[in-house]
Amino acid sequence: MKIASQELDKVIIFQENQVNELIIENVGLFQRFLWQILQQIGGSCESSIFLTEEDKILSWEKNVEIIINPFQLDINQKKVLNRLYQNMSNIVQEKGYYIKLNELSSEIINLLTEIEFDGDISLDYSMNIEPVQIFKMMDVKIETEGKTLLEKLLGYIKIVSELLLYKLIIFVNIKSYLNEEELNLLYQAAHYAKVHLLLIESCERKTSLKENRVIIDSDMCEIL
Repeated sequence: MKIASQELDKVIIFQENQVNELIIENVGLFQRFLWQILQQIGGSCESSIFLTEEDKILSWEKNVEIIINPFQLDINQKKVLNRLYQNMSNIVQEKGYYIKLNELSSEIINLLTEIEFDGDISLDYSMNIEPVQIFKMMDVKIETEGKTLLEKLLGYIKIVSELLLYKLIIFVNIKSYLNEEELNLLYQAAHYAKVHLLLIESCERKTSLKENRVIIDSDMCEIL
């Protein structure tokens, strides 16, 4: 997988067990580059930045997540829950849970019938209950309470991998929040989950960790 942009001389190439870091010290370019990514993830069709794999253009919206403020990361965002419910529905079908589901549906319909009789009001309702409706009714979510920032990020990477949500996660200035040991754990988690990482930083923060680093200084000079 690759990222190519008219703003960059170098193409960013993603390989297994490698983390790419793009340091943009020029404020104007930092702003434009992030804005282009956000526009693409939001579904924009116009951009000077491209995501490709095996010479095919990929959808940013379907394949990329960008985390600007990790403290505001919503693990139970709509896209995650929709994929979670679909995954759970597949389990219902594959494991033969439809028998239990039909029994539950019958119980709910019987209850509605009794309520209709006691209320003396004619009701109209579906006779078929889909798994997703039950998950939504029970407000099924991914457990997140009591977790540190690192645990939250590691858990999110695992979820992204298990639900096949994204191929690439972009972190903006993540080195402002995590120390070197925590970053290493983040990199390891991404490696095991087979999720690519791109770190976009506004200034250089040296570490002993191995990263494919490209620096664009304040004078727009690109340093490899």
